[in-house]
Amino acid sequence: MSFVDFCFFMLAEEDKGNLASLEYWFRCVDLDGNGTLSPPEMAFFFRTQLQRLTALGQEAVAYEDMLCQMVDCIDPVDPFSITLGDLVRPDKLEQSGLLFDCLFNLQKFVRFEGRDPFQEKLKKEDPFSSEWER
Repeated sequence: MSFVDFCFFMLAEEDKGNLASLEYWFRCVDLDGNGTLSPPEMAFFFRTQLQRLTALGQEAVAYEDMLCQMVDCIDPVDPFSITLGDLVRPDKLEQSGLLFDCLFNLQKFVRFEGRDPFQEKLKKEDPFSSEWER
């Protein structure tokens, strides 16, 4: 991985709420390259997260529960097939990154699972528009 690739990866990892980051992670998960994220493709990556979670002694989260939460958050046109268009809608852009946190970033996934609704409300009122700016 070149330095430029590493920088792009780090920016995409830290701020999943922008178009470039969502395109990057979408391509990572779209294993068959058909332009949609299917439940089996997402399950492939979630299995690794689940192994990491249980190795740390954390309570296992069922894939179906995580997927249901993400479908509710993103509200795709087809609940069995998430497209990039579903993820980049202006009203869903901020929540879309949560899907990729659940599949790739254990710390952010655990933070999401243990989130405090009051803190989430305060975060929405925060003057910073992204995690990167914060």
